Amino acid sequence: MMCLFAANYSPEELDNTLTRIPAGPFLFGMTDQEKQAVAREAGVHPEMLHHHSHRQLLTTKEFWIDKYPVTRGQFLRFLKATGYQIPYNGWLVAWRELLGDPFADPAKLSWPMTGVNSEDAAAYAKWAGKRLPTEIEWEKAARGTDGRLYAWGNTWKDSACFRNPGNLPLGAGFPVGSFPEGASPYGVMDMAGSVLQWVEVVIAPPVAAGSGRQDANNYFLAGSSPLHQQPYNHMISHRLSWHETMRIYDGGFRCVSDAKPETLVSNPKYVAPPVVAPKPVELRADLFLKEPIRLEPLGWATFKIHVPWFPESVWAVDCPEGRLGPFGGANQWPFEKESEWKIDWKVEDGGRRISYAREKDGKKLNFEAWVEGAAVEYRMSGENMEPLDLSSFCFKTFSPFFSSQERLTQNRLDGDTLVRSRDLPVSTQWPASFGWTLGAGDEPGASQFTSGKALDPGAAIFKAYQGPAYLIFVGVPGVVAGGNGWVPCTHLGGPKRLVEKNGGGRIVFWAGPFDGVKKYLKYDSSTASDNEPTQNQARHSELQKKHREFGKQIDKVAARLLEVETKKTRSLLTETFQRVGAKVDVRVEYAGMWEDTNGQLPPHVKGRLILTSEGNTTRMPIRVEVGAFHATNKSECLFEMCMLRAELDQELNGQGDGGILDRVSELQASEIWRRIPGEKP
Repeated sequence: MMCLFAANYSPEELDNTLTRIPAGPFLFGMTDQEKQAVAREAGVHPEMLHHHSHRQLLTTKEFWIDKYPVTRGQFLRFLKATGYQIPYNGWLVAWRELLGDPFADPAKLSWPMTGVNSEDAAAYAKWAGKRLPTEIEWEKAARGTDGRLYAWGNTWKDSACFRNPGNLPLGAGFPVGSFPEGASPYGVMDMAGSVLQWVEVVIAPPVAAGSGRQDANNYFLAGSSPLHQQPYNHMISHRLSWHETMRIYDGGFRCVSDAKPETLVSNPKYVAPPVVAPKPVELRADLFLKEPIRLEPLGWATFKIHVPWFPESVWAVDCPEGRLGPFGGANQWPFEKESEWKIDWKVEDGGRRISYAREKDGKKLNFEAWVEGAAVEYRMSGENMEPLDLSSFCFKTFSPFFSSQERLTQNRLDGDTLVRSRDLPVSTQWPASFGWTLGAGDEPGASQFTSGKALDPGAAIFKAYQGPAYLIFVGVPGVVAGGNGWVPCTHLGGPKRLVEKNGGGRIVFWAGPFDGVKKYLKYDSSTASDNEPTQNQARHSELQKKHREFGKQIDKVAARLLEVETKKTRSLLTETFQRVGAKVDVRVEYAGMWEDTNGQLPPHVKGRLILTSEGNTTRMPIRVEVGAFHATNKSECLFEMCMLRAELDQELNGQGDGGILDRVSELQASEIWRRIPGEKP
């Protein structure tokens, strides 16, 4: 793609180019009727708009917001001035190398900064003497006061925003201000189609029906990027969430100031260049099965897959993602000591076969993957191990042909019919993630990776935007396929995910009509023995009995902790609550990054003290974090269980799959009391 230089681009000038947003009321969000009408017009399931903000009348104080998203040049200036570093970890692997150094091309310094999480964005904002906007402030700046659907009005306008035509490179973008017809009523630019933008959560997001689970993130993403295709995802109410520390290729931000900047630039000299539309990537069908797939192992439990006929694409496979017994997975790299995650891979046949063998504490774990034509086969086996959880295999797709944050490429096979994921409801158990399960979203007890409607054949099928081309993740019949909303993960789970000794699967990269790929859809594995369901059910029943008493202990500790923390924080009322006249309640929330099912918990889980209220002028639940702690050991990690009691109760009543029970199976309830001086169980 040819890149043109913007005229008079100055990072310092743009740091001071803000727009005033006056105080007063405005219409926030969409009505249920609007969501249903938009879904009907788009021909998708109504829950495709589930995570759009909900209509209500809100009021803001005066504030000032960046006219443009923060650009690469501005962020580079911040890095040089502060020495701030973005750590390289699993959330950057593969796509960062695919897209390259964001600061290497001078012509792209006027493009929005991407690949940052909320912590990176907040650090920049603090350095610049600003802060991140709340979702309320962001939405008012984007839509004005009249409740319009888009920044420019109530109907789609091609000249106001770019739409992904399909097969678009993941690094596609434009200089800020490239679409002046998309300006908001206040003149704020690039609120749609430029970059997803981190905003602070003020109003609790909708809870999926029947789940009882709440998005515990303090920040999520608003807006849209060039990679979004559906007009409804370019609406101002659009939200995406998974985890506030996640970094992704189209996530950026802008800042706000509570007061008029002393160095305000009202009329910047900056001028965006003419728009040069990015071109879709062409499928290289001429290379199909003529050049081999190549496997590239990394120094931990991750390997990349390079497929010649899918250019500008890469797949990263975590094998496993979390711990399996004493063996650290991909998520242990690079935060824990090297001995926990380092793997010496064996590479054979020019990268067509890779394997590793690990041994620790009398246990053995072996993995191998190899190329067979258009497929990558993989298998894992263990000795003296607990049942292996194959849902811990995480398949990350970074591809112009298949990557979709809108559920546009994911499908399942019903008989001979491909059923689109966007025609199915979202997963009820994962309100934070816009999670998709292939047909499980509206079923009681359905969760993202571990329960719901089984697939037969056991395959998640991705259909390219433009093709014909298919990406297929194959497991044993009866698996459940699921994934995240805006991050690129796919998992195969369900009751079949637990295998006693060995198990595996297949990834198919097909360029051609669908009929040609059907031979790959059935996966025969000796791992799925007939007695496995009985063994797993017996283990589940044992865990249920063991942890009924554990649940009672957790409830007692949660109550005691709430009492202790309330005394410390009752006076910490925030401006947000004062502004909406909320009657404040104080509670403790716990949310963590669970990484496996063997009781080995990560050191970076986080607990939060939250002010919440339902009796306020917005008539909506509101939440603000006023305190937090980071768990660093098993004892602290037990606190994370407190807010998962609803799901635990469900499992204790024989529903679900026992995932939470597994996660705490090696922990002792008495450990938690050590965190509270003078208390005994």
